[in-house]
Amino acid sequence: MSDKPNNSQQIIKPDEQGVALHRSKKLLALTDKILHKKLVINAGTDLAVGDGWFERLIAWADENDISEEQLPRDKEKLLALTELDLSYNDLSELPAEIGQLSKLQEFDLSFNYYLRKLPAEIGRLRELRKLNLGINFLSELPAEIAQLRKLQELDLSENTLALVKLSSEIEGFLASIPTVYR
Repeated sequence: MSDKPNNSQQIIKPDEQGVALHRSKKLLALTDKILHKKLVINAGTDLAVGDGWFERLIAWADENDISEEQLPRDKEKLLALTELDLSYNDLSELPAEIGQLSKLQEFDLSFNYYLRKLPAEIGRLRELRKLNLGINFLSELPAEIAQLRKLQELDLSENTLALVKLSSEIEGFLASIPTVYR
């Protein structure tokens, strides 16, 4: 029998084992850092990395025949939007993913006769200064709308909101907005 190892056997010297172990640990640490950074970056969005919000928003836009001019199909352009006009689209719902458009300053949802309620995520549009909800069928407003502290103009005209009693929190919020159309 020979002391020489055959091809199926591999001799790893103690020094090489230490180097391999050290490299493995470094790789694991690097992977952990990358994952941690992604979690930290996305901590403020309440949505995990790769959860598909962009794809769901685009699918909703396609289902509702919203043009690319109105709602860009490029994620970078979409996230940079400051104005969004979705008026006259016969929308019956607004997806929660709309809350990802955190740079919006003006949002027009008027003349969507079937729109009955807004998602709570509307409150995440904290840069919003003008919101047009006129001539819809809104019968309620989410409490989260009161988080829109920069709002300067809100149009609620021609909705069914007058038929329901709004919470004192929402009424107080509406009173704080310089221009409100009811």
